[in-house]
Amino acid sequence: MGIFLGLYFQIAMEICYSMFIAPFTTMLSFFTLLVFITFALSHLFKLQWQRNAQKPKQPSLPPGPKPWPIVGNLPELIINKEKTSVSHWIHSFMKEMNTEIACIRLGNVHVIPKRVEEADNLVRYVLNQCKNGDEGGLVDLRLVARHYCCNLIKKLIFNRGYLGEGKADGGPGFKEEEYVDAILAIVIHLYSFCISDYWPFLRGLDLEGHEKVVEDATRVLEKYNNPIIEDRIQQWRDGKKH
Repeated sequence: MGIFLGLYFQIAMEICYSMFIAPFTTMLSFFTLLVFITFALSHLFKLQWQRNAQKPKQPSLPPGPKPWPIVGNLPELIINKEKTSVSHWIHSFMKEMNTEIACIRLGNVHVIPKRVEEADNLVRYVLNQCKNGDEGGLVDLRLVARHYCCNLIKKLIFNRGYLGEGKADGGPGFKEEEYVDAILAIVIHLYSFCISDYWPFLRGLDLEGHEKVVEDATRVLEKYNNPIIEDRIQQWRDGKKH
């Protein structure tokens, strides 16, 4: 009899657990899981918001024609290509927009053309040399190539192509010639053969004289570069440049 009573009692306890306690435990577990997921999502959203707030704003692209989806400005390019060349179309568009830099999307690629007055100066200088009767229409290609490349690099780095006033015919002035000569002197002597590169104990003697040439050329570059760099740093401190 006692065995049957114990069995009935055990069955009754299991029924009570399944009817009252188990649903409460399941609900409590579900509520705990819901609170955990909510807390995790809120923490992730907070981290993402802080990251976006601290991330510097990306500068906007230059102005340009409104692109079509997927293909970009390829339809306009194809249509105008039948009338004129691609470069002429881009140049006329930039002239119409009155801008020196533009952004044209071709497919998924953003093409950013920029007009550089240094090319115009190069053409003007060569034309003046050809018209110059005293020189017999001779053009020093070495001089033209050296200063054209150097002026383009200065334009990209310092946003200026000239260090001083050039000549009346568009040629380089004294400062330009001194600056380019210093750059070429460094390039020539910095990587040239030097016996002290293989016998380091001879470096103090400067047997080839390369060290003195590089030091003199470096002083020339610092004379022209440092004022531009210091002026740019001051503009950053004043908030005029970002």
